[in-house]
Amino acid sequence: MKGVLNHSVFLIELLHCSPRSKKYMGLWHEIERLPTHFVSGQCVTEKYTLQENGWITLTTMERLDNGSLQSYQGELVPTHLNVTATLQYRSALPFKSIPEMAEFSFVPYIILSTDYTSYSLVYSCFQRRIFSLNGVEYAWIMSRERHLPENVINQLHEILEKYNIQADEMVKTPQENCPKNT
Repeated sequence: MKGVLNHSVFLIELLHCSPRSKKYMGLWHEIERLPTHFVSGQCVTEKYTLQENGWITLTTMERLDNGSLQSYQGELVPTHLNVTATLQYRSALPFKSIPEMAEFSFVPYIILSTDYTSYSLVYSCFQRRIFSLNGVEYAWIMSRERHLPENVINQLHEILEKYNIQADEMVKTPQENCPKNT
C-alpha cells in the first residue's frame, strides 16, 4: 500500500476526482471517529450508492450493545460543481434526537483524503445554533477492510491536525466478531 496522499496534493486533485465516481461507491468500514451522539455501536459500516439523479444514498449500519443491527439512511449531494469532494448530507429522518441538528436539513460532509481503494478521511462541522459560535465537529476514518494499518491511521491523524481537528479525541470503532452483512 502506498502512503496517504499528501493533503496539499489532494486538495489540488479535488477538481479532478469525484467521490460520486464508481471507485468511491460501495462499502466502507468505520475505523475511528470523533465521538457522536447518533452512532456509537460496533461493526459500523457506510455504504455509498450512486443514484440516477447524481445524488448518493448513504446507508450506515451498526451493531448495538444488545446485538441488534440498526441502520440509518441519508443522502449526499455535491455542494459545488467543481469541488466534488465537498458534499452535503441530509438524513432521511429528522434529527429529533439530536437537538443541535434538528434545525438543519443539510450538513457539510467533506472528504479530506482518500485513495478510493483502502482508506477515506471524512469531516463535518456545523454550528449548534444559528446565533451561536459553538460548533460541532465530526470526523471518520474509514477503510475498505475492517482494519487499517496503524501507519495509515497516523498519517490521517496528521491531516486532521493540519486542519486543527482534534485527532487525539478520535475513538476506535470495534470491528471484531461482526456479522457478515455489515
